[in-house]
Parts: sequence; C-alpha cells; structure tokens
Amino acid sequence: MDGDRLLAISSFGRAVGLPASALRHYAEAGVLEPAEVDPSSGYRYYAPAQLRHGVLVARLRAAGVPLRTVRQALSLPAERAAVLLEQLASERAEESEVRLGILRGIVADLRAAADDARSGTVRLCGPVLARALEQVLQTSRTAAPEVAGVVWALTEAGLAVAATDRYWLAHHTLTATASGGPVSAFTGVGDTGSAARALARQPFATVTVTTAGVHLRTPDDAVIAELDGGERAVPDLGLLVARQPPRRALAGFARGPLLQLLGELEPAGPTDLRIVGEVAHLGPAGTELVGWASSTAPQPLHLLVRPSLLSAAVRACVGDDVLVGVAGGGEPLVVTSPDQPHLTSLVMPMRP
Repeated sequence: MDGDRLLAISSFGRAVGLPASALRHYAEAGVLEPAEVDPSSGYRYYAPAQLRHGVLVARLRAAGVPLRTVRQALSLPAERAAVLLEQLASERAEESEVRLGILRGIVADLRAAADDARSGTVRLCGPVLARALEQVLQTSRTAAPEVAGVVWALTEAGLAVAATDRYWLAHHTLTATASGGPVSAFTGVGDTGSAARALARQPFATVTVTTAGVHLRTPDDAVIAELDGGERAVPDLGLLVARQPPRRALAGFARGPLLQLLGELEPAGPTDLRIVGEVAHLGPAGTELVGWASSTAPQPLHLLVRPSLLSAAVRACVGDDVLVGVAGGGEPLVVTSPDQPHLTSLVMPMRP
C-alpha cells in the first residue's frame, strides 16, 4: 500500500475523535486494526478508507456499546448492523426501566428512613391535651373511613391536633416549647379516643411525634399510649386554617340557644345565615335566632348552612358564646369561641 496515503495514528485519531491509546486498545481487541504497522518502529498507520469506521467506532463507544458488539457491527452490512444496534437499543431501554425502578425504590426507602428518623417532643398538661383531642375527634362521628383520624403536627411552637370529615374541620393549637420537629403523624379514631381518656387522668404527658406514630408517656417514662401512624399520608390540615381568606363579617350567638335552634332545624335541612349591618339572623324568618354582627361587606351577606355541621362545630366550643366568621364567596365559616381562641372549626356552607 502506498505509504503516502496512510495516516499516522495521531492524525487518524484526531480525524475520528479517538485518542491513540484507545485506538491501540481497540486494535488489540480486534476492532479497527491499523492498515499497516512498521516492522522496525512499530508505528501504526491507517488508510483513509478506515475513517468512516473510525467515526462509527467513536460514536458507538460514546453510546456505551460493548466492544464485542462494535466488532460485530463493523463486520456486517449497513442494514444488518442497523438491526443489530436497534435490538441493542430496545434491550437497553427495557434494562433502563428496570434499573430506574430499582433506583426509585432505593430513593423511596432512603427517604422513608429519613422520615422515620424525624421526631419531636413536647410536654403538655394531660387533661388539656385530652380535651383538645376530644374536641377534634367530634368530626369522626360523620367522617368516612378514609379520612377518619387525627393529625398531630409538632413544631417548635407546640402541638396542633386536627381532624376533618371533608365538610367541617376542627383544629386545636397547644402552645408549648418543643424540641425537634417539625414532624406530623396521623392516628386512628379508636386508638386516639382511648389515649384521650388515659391522658385525662395524667397531670402531665410527654408527647413524642414521629412519622411512624405518636408516643405518650408520663414524666417518669411510664407508657400512657402508643399510637401507630400506619401507612397513610399525613394531610396538612393546619395549612387549611392558616390560608383562610380575611373574614368580611363576624357574628356572635349565645351558645345554648344556638345549639337548641340547630337541633330543631336539623331534620328540615339547610338553613339561612344572614348578616345585615350589625345584626346576624340564623334560621327561618319568624323563628330565627338573632345575634350581633360586625361587617365590612358593602351588601348584606346570605349563606346556607347545614345545621348538623354547624351544630357539631358549636358543640366542640366551650363557654357561653360562639363566634362565626364569614368570608363569603363559598369560603368556609370559621367557628371559634372567645373563651378558647386556640380551637378553630371550619364549616363548609352551601350555595343559596
């Protein structure tokens, strides 16, 4: 072969995008062997006709194709080589899905382990916590099984317990200095109710919340209750309370007469709540309960409420008076008590 037409290994490597060391390795593996080797110097030379194969080898290796497959592809006609590499691509895609699934499983396990390691602890008065649990558990009377339970949310500022049946929500905040967190857990209705009854007899309780559940102990570390968090995702019910829009009106009613009226109205279905200036009216005209109101709305506010839902929220309150905040526009009613401002209930209205 005419030596003037041959390319030294360095020139050939630059032309195809492969270092000389790789070309030597490929030649030893039977892939892209040089056209000529000088017997005295050992210098390797490549023919210009090998440039196409050299570029192909560089591309295949960049794609991670094994050398044995590269060698096979170079020995085949273009169409058969294409079929071979297409089959390899399909196998790689299936393999990648399997590997991706394994990798995602590992990531999920690691995150679960990290969540399990998260915990926080707070010390609270046992009867106070018991009362808070009893109040939010009132939602469980009408809750479907998939949402029945209590959310425990621990932050540095204390513990919040909350529950919902999707139509009304009770949220109670217990302010205290906590260590660890933030962390949340979700516990079942039955176990939480039993824990509340046990807490009512304890002067103080140490509450430890982890993503796996809630541990309640006495100050001397005796077990009060162990509540399993199960496998449920923990909803952020506190966020629903915190993100309520500003109230356009506030109405006040005497708790006793309000509960009596709602009990009488419950069989009849939805009832009217009207706020006109400084007066609030609840119930049908002529038999309505009248309370005070303060409103910034330019027009009277009119909503329909389900007596059973509003009654449940009112029963959760303590004291002689109940406050009902109204944002309008189909937003939940915010039910509170001036005697217990840390308990907030949200009640969904109906459209007039």
